[in-house]
Amino acid sequence: RTLPRWQRIVALTMIGISTALIGGCTMGQNPDKSPHLTGEQKIQLIDSMRHKGSYEAARERLTATAQIIADRVSAAIPGQTWKFNDDSYGQDFYRNGSLCKELSADIARRPMAKPVDFGSTFSAEDFKIAANIVREEAAKYGVTTESSLFNESAKRDYDVQGNGYEFNLGQIKFATLNITGDCFLLQKVLDLPAGQLPPNHPFGRRPRRQPREHHHRCWRDPGSPAGDPAHAQAGSRSRAHDGVISGANAPMHISQYRIPICLLHVSAYNDRHR
Repeated sequence: RTLPRWQRIVALTMIGISTALIGGCTMGQNPDKSPHLTGEQKIQLIDSMRHKGSYEAARERLTATAQIIADRVSAAIPGQTWKFNDDSYGQDFYRNGSLCKELSADIARRPMAKPVDFGSTFSAEDFKIAANIVREEAAKYGVTTESSLFNESAKRDYDVQGNGYEFNLGQIKFATLNITGDCFLLQKVLDLPAGQLPPNHPFGRRPRRQPREHHHRCWRDPGSPAGDPAHAQAGSRSRAHDGVISGANAPMHISQYRIPICLLHVSAYNDRHR
């Protein structure tokens, strides 16, 4: 059954960016600010990451892994089908990825596989089968730390993390698979000679000047006051929160989705730096 477009948009927004939380907080007016790193330190970090390959190649590998998982799940569970999400919002997350902790989006990003939508939700037993397949494929990336926010008939969630990666299988009204990778350099950065920053990067233009200060704001949950130190450390997971979003058709409880601690707008960053 196809959800109304507004519900799909909310679901994709919440699920897609919840996986970005290891990598930082909301980008403010100066997204080039990377905590505690000088230009020289950034150069050293960039050069140490070159052997990992590019963000673009990693994104393709993760998407191939998502397809392997989805195919295995469909083969193991009679009648189950899947497709890559073709919603424009899901594709935007796929193209832009999410932020790294210490490098800005013009240098490196965390890739996201194309989101997978399954044709139907899983029974309790079928969810175990699907989660086990996710576990096996995630282990090939060295990803072994498992957790779950909920496991009941109305909503199920299986999450496994490690080495900067996160694999999430979840379902409420529909079942989805989302995979986020570690931090990788953009291909255009790999193409540059070692020992330098991109020419248009602030440190590349003015290596002896620090970027203008700005605020990063994170919330441990939507009810936390902005800037509260007790809630200002971004984690890799989100928290369920009871609230209501008014929609075009009917109000929807957002507790059914993974609520992000930090909202990332990489596409807005791109628009400002073209």
